[in-house]
Amino acid sequence: MRHLVPHLSHGLRCVWRWRGGLCTLLAALLLTLLPSVSAWAKNHWPIAVTLVQGLSFPPASQGLTLNYVTLPLDATAAVFNSVGQKGQTINCTIVQPSVNMLLGAGGTPATQILVDTWAFGGSLLDVIGAGQASFSNVGLINNMRVGATAHVAAANLPGAYVGNVTFRVLYL
Repeated sequence: MRHLVPHLSHGLRCVWRWRGGLCTLLAALLLTLLPSVSAWAKNHWPIAVTLVQGLSFPPASQGLTLNYVTLPLDATAAVFNSVGQKGQTINCTIVQPSVNMLLGAGGTPATQILVDTWAFGGSLLDVIGAGQASFSNVGLINNMRVGATAHVAAANLPGAYVGNVTFRVLYL
Protein backbone atom coordinates (compact mmCIF):
# COMPACT_ATOMS: atom_id res chain seq x y z
CA MET A 1 0.00 0.00 0.00
CA ARG A 2 1.15 3.49 -0.78
CA HIS A 3 -0.22 6.85 0.25
CA LEU A 4 -1.18 8.90 -2.76
CA VAL A 5 -0.73 12.62 -3.11
CA PRO A 6 -2.33 14.87 -5.74
CA HIS A 7 -1.46 13.89 -9.31
CA LEU A 8 0.19 10.56 -8.39
CA SER A 9 -1.01 7.65 -10.52
CA HIS A 10 -1.28 3.90 -10.08
CA GLY A 11 -2.52 1.77 -12.89
CA LEU A 12 -3.33 -1.59 -14.34
CA ARG A 13 -3.88 -2.58 -17.94
CA CYS A 14 -6.50 -4.63 -19.67
CA VAL A 15 -5.17 -7.29 -21.99
CA TRP A 16 -6.72 -9.68 -24.50
CA ARG A 17 -5.52 -13.26 -23.84
CA TRP A 18 -6.04 -16.25 -26.07
CA ARG A 19 -7.30 -19.42 -24.36
CA GLY A 20 -8.51 -22.46 -26.22
CA GLY A 21 -9.28 -20.45 -29.36
CA LEU A 22 -11.33 -17.88 -27.43
CA CYS A 23 -10.12 -14.37 -26.90
CA THR A 24 -10.94 -12.99 -23.47
CA LEU A 25 -10.57 -9.43 -22.30
CA LEU A 26 -9.16 -8.84 -18.85
CA ALA A 27 -9.89 -5.16 -18.30
CA ALA A 28 -8.68 -2.80 -15.63
CA LEU A 29 -8.84 0.94 -15.39
CA LEU A 30 -5.84 3.13 -14.74
CA LEU A 31 -6.86 5.23 -11.77
CA THR A 32 -5.42 8.69 -11.22
CA LEU A 33 -6.25 9.87 -7.72
CA LEU A 34 -6.67 13.53 -6.92
CA PRO A 35 -7.39 13.86 -3.20
CA SER A 36 -8.59 17.37 -2.46
CA VAL A 37 -10.43 19.27 0.24
CA SER A 38 -13.32 21.68 0.07
CA ALA A 39 -12.72 25.46 0.31
CA TRP A 40 -13.48 25.70 4.02
CA ALA A 41 -11.50 22.59 4.92
CA LYS A 42 -8.28 24.41 5.78
CA ASN A 43 -9.25 23.91 9.44
CA HIS A 44 -9.32 20.13 8.87
CA TRP A 45 -6.54 17.58 8.70
CA PRO A 46 -5.26 16.78 5.20
CA ILE A 47 -6.78 13.72 3.58
CA ALA A 48 -4.49 10.84 2.53
CA VAL A 49 -5.85 8.17 0.20
CA THR A 50 -4.33 4.72 -0.33
CA LEU A 51 -5.16 2.62 -3.37
CA VAL A 52 -5.53 -0.96 -2.14
CA GLN A 53 -6.73 -2.51 -5.42
CA GLY A 54 -7.48 -1.20 -8.91
CA LEU A 55 -10.77 -1.67 -10.75
CA SER A 56 -11.07 -4.62 -13.13
CA PHE A 57 -13.82 -6.25 -15.14
CA PRO A 58 -14.88 -9.86 -15.76
CA PRO A 59 -13.41 -11.66 -18.80
CA ALA A 60 -15.10 -10.86 -22.13
CA SER A 61 -15.20 -12.79 -25.40
CA GLN A 62 -14.07 -11.05 -28.57
CA GLY A 63 -16.80 -10.55 -31.14
CA LEU A 64 -19.62 -9.90 -28.65
CA THR A 65 -21.14 -6.54 -27.75
CA LEU A 66 -21.87 -6.63 -24.03
CA ASN A 67 -21.79 -4.47 -20.93
CA TYR A 68 -19.45 -5.80 -18.26
CA VAL A 69 -20.32 -4.65 -14.74
CA THR A 70 -18.10 -4.62 -11.70
CA LEU A 71 -20.24 -3.93 -8.62
CA PRO A 72 -18.73 -2.27 -5.54
CA LEU A 73 -19.19 -5.51 -3.59
CA ASP A 74 -17.30 -7.56 -6.23
CA ALA A 75 -13.79 -8.80 -5.50
CA THR A 76 -12.61 -6.85 -8.58
CA ALA A 77 -13.93 -3.43 -7.48
CA ALA A 78 -11.47 -0.63 -6.80
CA VAL A 79 -10.69 -0.38 -3.09
CA PHE A 80 -9.31 2.64 -1.22
CA ASN A 81 -8.45 3.45 2.39
CA SER A 82 -8.22 6.97 3.74
CA VAL A 83 -6.88 8.90 6.71
CA GLY A 84 -8.31 12.26 7.74
CA GLN A 85 -9.85 14.22 10.59
CA LYS A 86 -11.66 11.94 13.03
CA GLY A 87 -15.44 12.20 12.99
CA GLN A 88 -15.57 14.33 9.82
CA THR A 89 -17.77 13.31 6.88
CA ILE A 90 -16.37 13.08 3.36
CA ASN A 91 -17.89 12.94 -0.10
CA CYS A 92 -16.18 10.79 -2.76
CA THR A 93 -16.84 11.15 -6.48
CA ILE A 94 -15.44 10.11 -9.82
CA VAL A 95 -14.94 13.45 -11.55
CA GLN A 96 -15.52 12.26 -15.12
CA PRO A 97 -19.05 11.01 -15.96
CA SER A 98 -17.41 8.54 -18.36
CA VAL A 99 -13.96 7.68 -19.66
CA ASN A 100 -12.63 5.77 -22.65
CA MET A 101 -10.05 3.07 -22.09
CA LEU A 102 -7.83 3.22 -25.16
CA LEU A 103 -5.77 0.73 -27.11
CA GLY A 104 -2.67 2.68 -28.19
CA ALA A 105 -3.76 6.14 -29.29
CA GLY A 106 -7.41 5.03 -29.38
CA GLY A 107 -8.08 6.77 -32.70
CA THR A 108 -10.93 4.49 -33.80
CA PRO A 109 -14.04 3.04 -32.12
CA ALA A 110 -12.41 -0.43 -32.36
CA THR A 111 -9.67 0.80 -30.01
CA GLN A 112 -11.91 2.40 -27.35
CA ILE A 113 -13.92 0.91 -24.49
CA LEU A 114 -16.35 3.28 -22.74
CA VAL A 115 -16.49 3.01 -18.93
CA ASP A 116 -19.24 4.76 -16.96
CA THR A 117 -22.01 4.23 -14.37
CA TRP A 118 -19.77 4.59 -11.31
CA ALA A 119 -21.14 2.96 -8.15
CA PHE A 120 -19.92 3.27 -4.57
CA GLY A 121 -20.03 0.77 -1.73
CA GLY A 122 -18.15 -0.88 1.11
CA SER A 123 -17.75 1.82 3.75
CA LEU A 124 -19.19 4.40 1.32
CA LEU A 125 -22.92 5.01 1.32
CA ASP A 126 -23.95 5.51 -2.33
CA VAL A 127 -25.78 8.86 -2.43
CA ILE A 128 -26.89 9.81 -5.95
CA GLY A 129 -23.59 9.47 -7.82
CA ALA A 130 -21.28 9.95 -4.84
CA GLY A 131 -20.03 7.96 -1.89
CA GLN A 132 -20.24 9.34 1.65
CA ALA A 133 -18.63 8.19 4.88
CA SER A 134 -17.27 9.56 8.14
CA PHE A 135 -13.77 9.09 9.54
CA SER A 136 -13.62 6.86 12.62
CA ASN A 137 -12.65 8.10 16.08
CA VAL A 138 -9.02 7.47 15.05
CA GLY A 139 -9.37 9.16 11.64
CA LEU A 140 -9.64 6.12 9.35
CA ILE A 141 -12.01 4.98 6.62
CA ASN A 142 -11.19 1.57 5.15
CA ASN A 143 -12.80 -0.40 2.34
CA MET A 144 -14.10 2.47 0.18
CA ARG A 145 -15.17 0.60 -2.97
CA VAL A 146 -15.91 1.75 -6.53
CA GLY A 147 -17.44 -0.25 -9.36
CA ALA A 148 -18.35 0.69 -12.95
CA THR A 149 -19.64 -0.59 -16.29
CA ALA A 150 -17.41 -1.27 -19.32
CA HIS A 151 -19.18 -1.21 -22.69
CA VAL A 152 -17.23 -3.67 -24.87
CA ALA A 153 -18.10 -3.71 -28.58
CA ALA A 154 -17.86 -6.75 -30.87
CA ALA A 155 -15.37 -4.80 -32.99
CA ASN A 156 -12.94 -4.06 -30.13
CA LEU A 157 -9.45 -5.19 -31.07
CA PRO A 158 -7.34 -7.35 -28.75
CA GLY A 159 -4.68 -5.48 -26.78
CA ALA A 160 -3.93 -3.46 -23.66
CA TYR A 161 -6.57 -0.78 -23.00
CA VAL A 162 -5.78 2.00 -20.52
CA GLY A 163 -7.76 5.02 -19.28
CA ASN A 164 -7.59 7.65 -16.57
CA VAL A 165 -10.15 8.61 -13.99
CA THR A 166 -10.05 10.96 -10.99
CA PHE A 167 -11.29 9.77 -7.57
CA ARG A 168 -11.94 12.94 -5.56
CA VAL A 169 -12.35 13.05 -1.78
CA LEU A 170 -13.81 16.20 -0.17
CA TYR A 171 -14.77 17.09 3.37
CA LEU A 172 -18.45 18.03 3.65
